[in-house]
Amino acid sequence: MYQVNTLSQKISNKFRYISFFRILIQWCKVLKQKKATLVLALALLGGIVLKLTLGRPIMVTLQGETIFTPYYIQYLDRWGRNHQEEIDALLVHLHESLCTYLLDSELSRFNDHDCSEFYFESPFFYPLVSKSKEVYRSTVGAFDPTVLPLVNAWEGSSANATYPDIASVDALRACVSYDYIVANTQRIKKLKEGVKLDFRGILKGYVVDKIADLLRTHGIEHMYIVLGSEAVAYGKPGKTNTWHMAIPPHIVSLVGAGLQIAIELEDQAVASKKLPHKKWIINPTTGYPAQHTLLAATVVSKDCSTADAYATAMMVRGLAFAQELLAKEEDLSAFLIYEDDHGTPTFYTSSSLHMLQKEHTITLRHSQKTS
Repeated sequence: MYQVNTLSQKISNKFRYISFFRILIQWCKVLKQKKATLVLALALLGGIVLKLTLGRPIMVTLQGETIFTPYYIQYLDRWGRNHQEEIDALLVHLHESLCTYLLDSELSRFNDHDCSEFYFESPFFYPLVSKSKEVYRSTVGAFDPTVLPLVNAWEGSSANATYPDIASVDALRACVSYDYIVANTQRIKKLKEGVKLDFRGILKGYVVDKIADLLRTHGIEHMYIVLGSEAVAYGKPGKTNTWHMAIPPHIVSLVGAGLQIAIELEDQAVASKKLPHKKWIINPTTGYPAQHTLLAATVVSKDCSTADAYATAMMVRGLAFAQELLAKEEDLSAFLIYEDDHGTPTFYTSSSLHMLQKEHTITLRHSQKTS
């Protein structure tokens, strides 16, 4: 699909350039024959170039994969430029900086570092640290990237069903608090030995935001970027259309087979989380796997990092906590799936998401919250 779209874009661009040069040649002949003034010629030529430039924008479609997750990108560009090579280079840079799976990533090197100051090398580390601190405080510790020691202990024990004992959990929990992290734009420091960071609860959303930032540097205003269950949409795909993000089928299937749910997005982002299969979501406050009735959370916010982090916090603390967050944070909306008192999956939709249902299709349309 990507190859077909790229070919059509190249053909369209070629026709534009051919038309431009034909017009340019014709004007050169006019200049020679009529001896028109240079000022008039340049003015007319400028008008021609402007008209060509302001033609109908071309929809560019890109597909690829990063961090074991496929991505899908669409954007409108007047020249049909293909930025996939630049995007893929950005994704590699982000991966090498922030992935805990790589032993030599910047994040892994910080986790192995002592309590002395650690200086940032990439431009990505500090903004992610700063955003995480913001959500950590707002969620009263429900979102806490220092939970990694506990996650490693529980995931390692699940293979042989020998779960951590109380003493082990208490010892690890003593190293879990984002208050042990201090940073500025140049350096970061841990205030206690054993503190380690894991940004998986926000990383995909952050990656989506960075792709959007990259496209904006090229003057692109209308874009739709999907990375797994996270997405952002700016502008519109057409004069009367809006971008639609489908909530992943593995989440929607919790409330109904064959049901389709999509969210209309315009200058907004969305992130979806669900209880993982055969794994746990660890509560950083208790040190134990989260136990509640919330099965999945789809959060809409102003940017994807924020949506991703708050969706993580909701899955850590459950339905009542999620509803409290939605009442407190004006920029958040959510579609929540939970088990009712009878164990039956049902859903909760925040007041700013209006449901439009037609047979087996539900469209969630966002509007500003009213006081």
